[in-house]
Amino acid sequence: MRLVLLLPWFAVQVATASAQSVSDAGGRTRIHVELAAEDMRRYPSISTALGQLANRGADVALDRVFGVPEGKGARAVAHRILRTYLVSLPIAALSATASHELGHVSRGHEGGLSISGFSVDHWPWPVPVMSARLYVDTSGEAPPHLNELSAIAGGAEGARVQALDLLDTIYSGGTTNYFNWLLLADAKLEMPFYTWTDKSPPYVLGDPGQFAQEFGFTRAAMRFRPGAAGVNFVPAEAEQSAAWRTLRHGMWLNLADYSLVAAVIQTVQYVRTGNRNTSVPALRRGSLGIVPALHFLMTSQGFERGADVHLISDRTLTRVDVRWTDAPTGEHLWAGGIGSRARGARWQPQFRADIFERTAGPFERLQEHHVGVRIEAGARMPLHYRRPFDIGFRIGYKTRGFLADAPERQTLLGGVSFGMVF
Repeated sequence: MRLVLLLPWFAVQVATASAQSVSDAGGRTRIHVELAAEDMRRYPSISTALGQLANRGADVALDRVFGVPEGKGARAVAHRILRTYLVSLPIAALSATASHELGHVSRGHEGGLSISGFSVDHWPWPVPVMSARLYVDTSGEAPPHLNELSAIAGGAEGARVQALDLLDTIYSGGTTNYFNWLLLADAKLEMPFYTWTDKSPPYVLGDPGQFAQEFGFTRAAMRFRPGAAGVNFVPAEAEQSAAWRTLRHGMWLNLADYSLVAAVIQTVQYVRTGNRNTSVPALRRGSLGIVPALHFLMTSQGFERGADVHLISDRTLTRVDVRWTDAPTGEHLWAGGIGSRARGARWQPQFRADIFERTAGPFERLQEHHVGVRIEAGARMPLHYRRPFDIGFRIGYKTRGFLADAPERQTLLGGVSFGMVF
């Protein structure tokens, strides 16, 4: 609740300051925040919006004190490099870490866990990398319906939701603020670097090692499930090591991402030219823009591999994706989805549909696969009160099953959103 109340207060302060500021090389940015019913969408949206507002406020304040670093001269380029490293990158790290940790909180609460504490292991200064740690209350019995993989993977899912939200923001218009690229790169690279720097089981330090440890333990335990044909003892250590290798190797798949390459190139362009409003590049085939990506993700069900494509036309932004998951139970689950929203129109309708495979749940019924669905629709519309802004809504429904941006249970979905240029 405090996080939600902080957002409008901060927005007023930045809006007031930016309205009085001098020319800032096109630094204004459109910020949307969705107050979603689902924690896994609400928290990343708020984290992103607070990061965008903080960076916009920092740009306005530093422009007043040191002037706007315009031009391509060596002095201006050095000024922008320092500001990016000392200000923008740390703010991006704070925002991405908030989305990650709140993803753990969301999944933990779904499973009945109580968070007892929080600490920061490393603040993003002088190196713009941040790490934090949550502590779980272990004084009582373990919740009966706890999915430990889900609680561990919540951080990675939070980063994934933040990245997808940013891609919608970036490619909904013809240009975007340079900070959106920095935050997108942080959200997309967080888990690969986290995995490559973590320690393997049994010497785990962070989420990747814990995930591999739990995945391997569950897979080894499945050898003893009721009804298994024969029992062959497989030490958990062997399965944990195999899961760790899969995780480390799989993370390389996340580098096959056009938007990640674009984020690096557009950040360099901003540093070189000083133009804070950057273009939104895409592969072109006639009037259609194409932004392809592959991903590998720790999820509540296991290791997810997927491919998604953003298709950009003059009037619509469409995302199509296919996903397949290797569960620790040995199941191979498939999923796919399509979503679209209008671009450039005053009234902007949107929809999203997913279909996914899930197991029946209990060990003895693992082979009983079921199909789940998610359907939602909404719209954004412009309004004007003293200054232009827009509001939006979203309503939907999903059956039981795991999606990165929704709770596991069967539930109604929805949210209201607000957007404004600062």
